[in-house]
Amino acid sequence: MITKRLVLPALIALLLAPVNAAQNSTELLSGLSEYQRFKAYPRVDMAYRLVAEDRIADAIVEIEKAREAIPLYRPLAHYHANLLLLEQRYLRAAEVAAQFPDDAELTDLAAEAYKQYALRASTGAEDMIKLASRLPVAERDALIRFFVFNHQQLTNRELKALYELIPATLVTSDTAILFNQRFIQQGDRTAVSRYQQRICSARSCNYPEWRALFMAYIEQQQFDQIQQTLKRLPELRPRLIDDIIERMVARGHYQSLLTVLAPYIDNNSLTPSQVARLYTVARTLGDQVISQQLLAQSDLSCAERAQQQHELGQTAALRETLTNCPVTAENAKQQLLLLTENRMYETLAHKRFDDEKLIKTQRSALVDHYNSSKDWSRLVALLSPFPLDQLTANERRVLATALKQQQRVDDASDVVVANWQLSNVPSDLELATYYLTEQGQYQRALALISAALNEQPDLFDRSTSLRERAQFIIDTQVLSLTPEQRSLFASLDPTSDILINALLRNNACSEAMSLYATVSEASKDAITFNCEAAIDKRLARLLQNLEERPASQQAEAAFLLIAQQDYEQADAIIVGIEDWQEQWLLVDARLSIAAQQNNKEKQRQLFAIADQFYDRVAETAIRKAYFYYSEGDFVASARQFNVAFNNDSGTQTTANLEQAAYANLYIDKDTEAKKLLTNSLEQRLNHVQTTEHEDVAKAQQLYQEVDSPWGVTLAGWVGDSSAVSVVTANDFQADYFLNAEVSYNLNYDNRVGSDISLAVATLSGGENTFFDNEELDFHLAWRPWSDQQAVARFGIRHNFDSDNSRTYIRASYDPLQSMAKAKSWSQDHLWPSQSLFLDAIYYIDSGTYGGYARYKPSYDFAGRQRLFYQGSFYPFVQYQLTNDTLAKSTLSDTRAGLGISSRSRWGKNRYRGYNVFLEASLEWQYVINSDISKENDNALLLRFALYY
Repeated sequence: MITKRLVLPALIALLLAPVNAAQNSTELLSGLSEYQRFKAYPRVDMAYRLVAEDRIADAIVEIEKAREAIPLYRPLAHYHANLLLLEQRYLRAAEVAAQFPDDAELTDLAAEAYKQYALRASTGAEDMIKLASRLPVAERDALIRFFVFNHQQLTNRELKALYELIPATLVTSDTAILFNQRFIQQGDRTAVSRYQQRICSARSCNYPEWRALFMAYIEQQQFDQIQQTLKRLPELRPRLIDDIIERMVARGHYQSLLTVLAPYIDNNSLTPSQVARLYTVARTLGDQVISQQLLAQSDLSCAERAQQQHELGQTAALRETLTNCPVTAENAKQQLLLLTENRMYETLAHKRFDDEKLIKTQRSALVDHYNSSKDWSRLVALLSPFPLDQLTANERRVLATALKQQQRVDDASDVVVANWQLSNVPSDLELATYYLTEQGQYQRALALISAALNEQPDLFDRSTSLRERAQFIIDTQVLSLTPEQRSLFASLDPTSDILINALLRNNACSEAMSLYATVSEASKDAITFNCEAAIDKRLARLLQNLEERPASQQAEAAFLLIAQQDYEQADAIIVGIEDWQEQWLLVDARLSIAAQQNNKEKQRQLFAIADQFYDRVAETAIRKAYFYYSEGDFVASARQFNVAFNNDSGTQTTANLEQAAYANLYIDKDTEAKKLLTNSLEQRLNHVQTTEHEDVAKAQQLYQEVDSPWGVTLAGWVGDSSAVSVVTANDFQADYFLNAEVSYNLNYDNRVGSDISLAVATLSGGENTFFDNEELDFHLAWRPWSDQQAVARFGIRHNFDSDNSRTYIRASYDPLQSMAKAKSWSQDHLWPSQSLFLDAIYYIDSGTYGGYARYKPSYDFAGRQRLFYQGSFYPFVQYQLTNDTLAKSTLSDTRAGLGISSRSRWGKNRYRGYNVFLEASLEWQYVINSDISKENDNALLLRFALYY
């Protein structure tokens, strides 16, 4: 502890230094006569000795007695005053110093004494008021400012009493600013305005003082005073108007602001930034008159001015501004937007843009306008100069319509045909065939449809009207079809039966029989019924001298035998054809025969041959998919279905989609199965010809079994006094923790991107020898993204031991993992992975919170039975933060460690049943730094989780 005795020598040296550098009493009295020294020396010498003994008060007594004999001796007065300062008798020190008003050093010493007195904590406002009242008015400002600055707890009354001691003409700017700050801190804006107004009336004020006065006026809503006072301050007015705008906008005094500054708006004396801010205020108030007045004064470009005129609804002014506004790189996009929004198409048509994207947008807007107004001549004039491949599909369609309206039908047909070839959109093919059939160009329409079907076999599924048009043409023009067209239409369900019926109606049995192998059972029956005699007769004739006949007739005989289900003889005939391996129809026929005979080995051999037909990848893949499925190799089956669907969307029939879904379900690719079943159900429900109720119900049941809305989880750990591993625990440490939860998805719909679910859970934890804690948790959970492990919860927990309930919000997220991977099985045997689990909870009632982060890279592996077993080895590091109400502090825990885990699946039936997953891991935790656990309180944990 520092005492006066410890600092005395230094203070004495400092305070007595100015006393003529006197080293002893003799030197101090050297300026006196012999008699005066004789009278004063004993007491002065005694005072020196007392000072050396730290007896300052006694020394002062001796000096005062010595001065009675020599009151006008200045060196001794210096010494006296300094001793008084050292003894903290500041007012007496100032009194002694004041005895010599012509002595500069003593004058400074008096001022210092007053400052020290003002600085002293025990000096109150009343003391200072008494002191300042005795001082000359010229000396009051600095002393009072110093006192107020160093005493923060002065009352409003005390501040005013001190302030009024200083004449207004003598209040310095620093003092005024200090008092203004104190009054503002106390919320007394009235005092600010009253005193500052008095000062500024008595003397010239600077900018900070005027600003304080105006801010006080604003707080008191004395807006008339603002307007009157601004008139007298032309030089400071720009800065003060900036301050006035900022404060009045912040306080929401919009209308009063416009009223106060109305004279300066009228005489156009505001700066550009002030005009801009007031324009925003006027727009906010909806004051059109002032908005337009300010807009006229604004320093805006023509595009910016046009934007504001648009927002104000000044259509005429906007049209004039845009008409005269040159297009630049900076304003081109804005001009285009304003012209289109305000439907100023005449002005838009005369604008010249350089940017290609803007040119297209301009043309599109004009096309829409001319089309809606049926101005066909302008439309053709606008679009005709462009090559068709430079126009959009919509522009080509509109051009065709305009040409047709001008009776240029051939040109219109050429445009729609080119449009289909460029866009490859079914609706454009539909439009092209419509134009062609209207003109009787059936062969051209059929050629377009045939070419399109070769590229997009599912085209009829996506366009009902196109399917009906093709059916009409086939029905009426069947005899003019080429063999390739007949083969194509026979392979498609929507046209196959119509084609056969049309052929049979026209007695074209030969053509119908050539398609027998590819048509439906109903069509086969129709061919057999209508052409039975012809079939038998034809087959009998073909079988005579078969070896001598050309390959095409041998193939025809084989297909007729297949129609009569004589597979062995048909297969023998095909094998005898020299180049059968180079003809897809023959290879495909042998594959069908091998499948009918259930000959696995023959199918494998034929698949090797079929793989050589690169243009038939999809058909081969479908056959392989069914083959592998029958073999129980569901991984290979799913892969082949995927190959088929990717190469040819026409293979995505309901039967194929649902079989692929079964394959994916076997390998737990639920997400993929869900997509396949959705596609199948869409086809079944959208196409009347496939809505067999029994099949739809079966598909819907399978779809529901992919992912149930119910979820059940049983998870936790047991270990040796380990720190909590997630923030769901209910205490800092536990030897065990168990969480049992049942949840239900409220918006269970696999087409919805996010999920909302309700859940109820029990949480148990504790030490066998110390405590046992039980809680019930009920919460609402929201998963924003179905493919991400992110969840937000709002819920309430009830503690059975304390009978206390707590409301909470909680959020968790793992950015490195996805839901698609969370419960799926990798097809690799070895693969690396990583996770970063982030979790936070906040208890609303108590204001406490907890946070948890765990980073875990892992190396995963699976055995040969990888559908049913998986394991991983991993290191990890984790951090926990909790706000403890009892300890009244924030506690943290940092750990690292190693672990090994396994995962298996149970309870799966052939097509139905529950997918129950079981996870278990053994984990060692090392305490790095912890406020929760003791040093070296490392832990060995057995984690487990069982969920459906």
